[in-house]
Amino acid sequence: APLAEVRVDGVWELTLPGRAAIRLDNGPVPWTDLGAEGFAGVGVYAGHVDVDPAFLRDRRISASLGDVGDIARVLVNGTDCGIIWTAPFEADITEAIRPGRNDVVVEVANGWMNRLIAEARHPTGEIFGPVAEVYEPDAAIHRSGLSGPVALRAYAR
Repeated sequence: APLAEVRVDGVWELTLPGRAAIRLDNGPVPWTDLGAEGFAGVGVYAGHVDVDPAFLRDRRISASLGDVGDIARVLVNGTDCGIIWTAPFEADITEAIRPGRNDVVVEVANGWMNRLIAEARHPTGEIFGPVAEVYEPDAAIHRSGLSGPVALRAYAR
């Protein structure tokens, strides 16, 4: 169990290619909950957190992401802290985190499924016919993006 935890709450920003950035006042939310059900690709969530030096002292620190749909890369202060794709969706960020303000970026990628379902529901002709017919129009959208809550967890070294 963690010795201590700091929530990375407050304002986050979600950027999806070709769209204006979305301000998320209460932490990360899946893009499928924000009107981007048919998006397939990489969404970038950016937030920041202030960390007290005592929280870091002689500890191993991880970033806990909550839930991810489907795979995430975690960057802290520009340092790549790895790719995670299974629960509990935690990345070791010990080498990247520092006292004071820290930038936390989570790049989340999903598969093609939602884009293909969106094509089945509202054909654009942008996708090769046989591929566009893989899913039925009433297929369920797969929750995609970062659900949070995001928290830093301190463990004994």
